Amino acid sequence: MISGLFNTIKNAAAATEACRSVVEEVRNVITWNSSQPPEDRKICFLSTSQLSSLVKCDDFKSVSIYSNKEETLFYIVYVQRFVALSVMSNRNEALRKQKILNGLFRLIEILDVLEPNTFLNRVACLLISIEKNATYREIHHACSCGFDDVVENFCLNSSIDPIVVVNKATVDGLLPLQIAANNDNYNVVIKLLEYGADIHKLDLHMRNVFHYAAKKSPSILRLLMSYDRSQQAMNRFDSDGLSPLCLAMKSGHVECAKILLESGCSRGPFPAGPLCKIFLSVPVDTEGFINLLLKYEPNFLCEPICDGSSILHQDLDAPLLILIMSKVTKEVKDSEDKNKRTPLHRSVQRSNLSQTLALLSFEVNVDALDENGDTPLNIAVQIGSLELVKCLLCFGASVTLLNNGGLRPIDIAKKSSNAFRLGLKEILIHIEEKLGSSVIEYFDWLAGTSTGAIIALALARGDSPRSCQGLYIRLKSEVFIGEKPYSDKEFEQILKRYFGDSLVMAHIESKKIMITATSVKTNVPQLKLFRNYRLPLSEINNQVLGYDDPSNLLVWKCARYSSAAPTYFAPKDDYVDGGLVANNPTLDLLSDIHEYNATHAQANMEKADINCIVSLGTGVLPAKKIKLGKLEFGIPQNLEEGQSMLTDFLNMKSILIKQITASDGECVRRARSWAHGLNIPFFRLSPPLSTDVQLDEKENEIIIEFLWETERYLRTIAHSDIDSLVKLLKGDI
Repeated sequence: MISGLFNTIKNAAAATEACRSVVEEVRNVITWNSSQPPEDRKICFLSTSQLSSLVKCDDFKSVSIYSNKEETLFYIVYVQRFVALSVMSNRNEALRKQKILNGLFRLIEILDVLEPNTFLNRVACLLISIEKNATYREIHHACSCGFDDVVENFCLNSSIDPIVVVNKATVDGLLPLQIAANNDNYNVVIKLLEYGADIHKLDLHMRNVFHYAAKKSPSILRLLMSYDRSQQAMNRFDSDGLSPLCLAMKSGHVECAKILLESGCSRGPFPAGPLCKIFLSVPVDTEGFINLLLKYEPNFLCEPICDGSSILHQDLDAPLLILIMSKVTKEVKDSEDKNKRTPLHRSVQRSNLSQTLALLSFEVNVDALDENGDTPLNIAVQIGSLELVKCLLCFGASVTLLNNGGLRPIDIAKKSSNAFRLGLKEILIHIEEKLGSSVIEYFDWLAGTSTGAIIALALARGDSPRSCQGLYIRLKSEVFIGEKPYSDKEFEQILKRYFGDSLVMAHIESKKIMITATSVKTNVPQLKLFRNYRLPLSEINNQVLGYDDPSNLLVWKCARYSSAAPTYFAPKDDYVDGGLVANNPTLDLLSDIHEYNATHAQANMEKADINCIVSLGTGVLPAKKIKLGKLEFGIPQNLEEGQSMLTDFLNMKSILIKQITASDGECVRRARSWAHGLNIPFFRLSPPLSTDVQLDEKENEIIIEFLWETERYLRTIAHSDIDSLVKLLKGDI
């Protein structure tokens, strides 16, 4: 009975195996009858019947060529295992590949002991290596493919000294160690070094293994550092004058560069140029590289590149330029080339508005003189760039400086012809010299909402208005990237860099400052005020009245809360843009001062006197007519009525948003009435704009036009108000 059961099981197993063979046979037939182009078919095993259906074209017993009966397809077959290595329609190409494979027969024979799937995978890798490097020998392909066991087999079973084997170059001069490093094959490198591979040997480009490892393999670099005379090898220059560090930079591999620098590699200058010139070829992670290089070579950005020009004189993209500018001193920003031209001169000379804006955002010398006595404004006039002229004037360029020929910008403009001359003359005649001292020195209380919050915080801690202007120019390039909503991380990093990540409101002592935000913790949004002052009341009463402890309020966070404009940035800690509740914070500040004075009077403490109020706006758009229908939002009776309802709905939405976020109009009228009722002079400065400029506007031309409209407004329409304000602040009234 047991014997019968055993036979039954045995027969079942045999049947299963036979079935599996049939399935495999069918699979192979399907593979070879597919409609794919022959060259695209994968390597696979052939059945006996498949092979017998083909015609053998030669007498080779290792790698042979078979064809179909029509001789339209040629199969390169590894005969020992019945493996089709490649299928081609070109006989000569098949013969060429067969010759190469037969030359590598010893390598294939070593792989032959592997189980089928591993064998196929290894051979596939070998074929890829052959396609890329047809002149490689067996040891080189083994290094390229990562076959460390094959490398060891060659060294142990060759009649040649292993040291000769592992140091044998290709016809192009590449060495096995370099090939393995270039393909990041760590285990192969270990095996080659064990058998005597020389880390100092050079290829035809005068590169050693360090040059190749530096481009892609931190692990191999660390391994190489443990060998004798690695210091000499890692400082070797190739035929292009580049060291391994240079190649790590050009490949964008910051980790490899870090390993080399930690190991004490040379930091230049190199035959190919100084370190800062090599840095300009870094393709990715420029911030990571610049921080790493500054750690080991703090002054590398100050190195002259050629003809006395600095890295800032080069034609750089605005983001990279901003990154470099944030790392260098004022002297480097205004450095001069052999013609005494600064980076600003050169960017204007190139008619590059993006570069010019980026440089100006770091408060470079806008009136620097070159060897001809020309300022950047003179050059902008000479090349006929109206946008650059406006840009420079908005950043304070002088119109009165004379060059070596005794000419002012207006004189140069007069010598120009065409329509540009007319536009430029009209601009220049409206420009006057700027006011002397900083206006902010005369103010004790500041309040700000959204973008105004950032400006108020910056001014309160002592920054100049020009510095604030520069910050906003940089925001355009660093934060407003891609589509809305924008990256919170990038925005917060800029705020931290600008204000510091530990500065709190209590540290700002020279001014009283109030920042607005909107709390969205409840379904009715609430106004939230962040201040650097408290009332002379108990802790509990201050908390009840909303006066937080200023020592717990990070400045960068307050700026982030107030400027978290919906759709632009995500809320932060349940706070969004203060403009949703208090887009014009004038009345909120007046109410706060009233509360401040009331509590100080009760405590017999000094009150705050208000001598004048200045309210700054971001611009007034011209009134835009819209057509409203019946404003009935029921069920439409037809398509025309539905379209009318949709138009009414969108217009009503626009009206509500404009009203909610209004910073001009009735809110200004009420603030002015309150001030005048208390006999307090009130100044409202907000330029009329010709177009609506979005918060995230990225086009330089639109931004310059916005700045120019503001500048023109200050010099014309608002000139009388500004003159009165200056006299009042100086005590002349």
